[in-house]
Amino acid sequence: MQTVRITIRLPKICIDQIDLFLKSGDFLTRSEVIRHALNEYLNNHAGRIIEKNRKLEEVSKLGNYVEAMEPYMTK
Repeated sequence: MQTVRITIRLPKICIDQIDLFLKSGDFLTRSEVIRHALNEYLNNHAGRIIEKNRKLEEVSKLGNYVEAMEPYMTK
């Protein structure tokens, strides 16, 4: 898997909690903890994000239909 380096800033309390995972031996690096947490989030919320995107596409289509009908509507 190809990885890309990014830089983020986190509150100290988050770093302290991440370090607890390291001390417990569950993970070897902070990056590993953050990758795992991000994957969990994406897996658990992907359906919600896809549904939200679908609804936004529907709203956009409706807006396009309204714009197309405007010349034929009387004011």
